Amino acid sequence: MRHTDAMPLAHAAPATASPSDAESSPSTPDAPSPGTSPGVRERKRREMMRRVQSAALDLFDERGFDNVTVEQVAAAAGVSASTVYRHFHTKEGLVLHDELDADGLVALDVLVRRHHLVDAARSAIAELLAGQDLEGLLSLSRRRMHYCLEVPSIRGAMAAEVHHLADELAASMARSPAHADQHPGERKALVVGVLWACIAAIEDWYDEERDEPLMAAIDRALSVFRTP
Repeated sequence: MRHTDAMPLAHAAPATASPSDAESSPSTPDAPSPGTSPGVRERKRREMMRRVQSAALDLFDERGFDNVTVEQVAAAAGVSASTVYRHFHTKEGLVLHDELDADGLVALDVLVRRHHLVDAARSAIAELLAGQDLEGLLSLSRRRMHYCLEVPSIRGAMAAEVHHLADELAASMARSPAHADQHPGERKALVVGVLWACIAAIEDWYDEERDEPLMAAIDRALSVFRTP
């Protein structure tokens, strides 16, 4: 098992993939396009957040997560502490933040209103990875993974986000023909199970230093929820 100082999903989902990972399986619905390219202001905001997150991870790797303050991260990144809090909200958010999350969640919310949650999740993840700098994503993912899985406060924050997301997705599932007849408790149980299955796949892939693409591990985890 690997234990290096280097993090979801749900955030959850730091990722790497082969080119084929971005292709939906025949039973998987086409995900909607994540949207138009960001404007100048949004690009600058994302660049600033990448710089802050990179500075934070450098400090966490060097000193340990608990030994670094938000003020120190801000100074290293050349921004104010208030800017860090405004964009990341908490110190844990410096690790949990993933700029791909917003697009992925929009796609998943749209898909889950029309398709089974498992197919919607698979399609949204595959679409999110399509066209990305997979080598860069892998490098960042491996740096963040340790903190998400090993630091209690970050793992707790990730769990809280997963349950908040589960509430939102369960509400969207009520509009889906595949889930409209389910009891609200069944929808919530299914979405929590799917989200944590993806996280478990990521954790297993990371801990065991899998050579396979992460998407293959996620597919295997999601297969548990498919009916024969």
